[in-house]
Amino acid sequence: MLTVGWALLRSKESLATVGLVGFNFRNFVWGVLCLGLALFLFSVLSQIFHGLDQPKEIQQYLPRTKLDYFFWIVLSLGAALGEELSFRGFLITRLAPVLGNYGAAALLSSMAFGLGHLYQGIVGVIFTCLYGLLFAALFYWRRSIFPCLVAHFLQDALAPWLFHFAQGQPK
Repeated sequence: MLTVGWALLRSKESLATVGLVGFNFRNFVWGVLCLGLALFLFSVLSQIFHGLDQPKEIQQYLPRTKLDYFFWIVLSLGAALGEELSFRGFLITRLAPVLGNYGAAALLSSMAFGLGHLYQGIVGVIFTCLYGLLFAALFYWRRSIFPCLVAHFLQDALAPWLFHFAQGQPK
């Protein structure tokens, strides 16, 4: 996040060049709807292709206490802000002119985003890459990273409950 800020400062660019615009209710709703669509699609994919569940080893990273949950929410907010600024706001807007194609830039950025989640196993990489593509499409359509931030934050913040739900465990 600081690197993106430094790069913008050095190049005398505004925050708008990385999509830091459109902080409004409509974009908030689009972020929530995008997450809902993503969760539905990934649920269907998991049903069609058995074995696409997150590995059980992920459970060790999930919060257990109220203090854990507090820090999980803080971490979720920081991750959403940093990753959306970096992978959507900065990387795509810089790669698109070089590659001459928004789709290629979105794909490359999403692959890098997915590889950053290798600790989740190959399924985590694939799903994160797909999330990246959905967020890139949302970013392109809305011309703002705000709906992406909303969707990303909610995905991360709700991950412990979603994991336990997918595993059939009440939480």
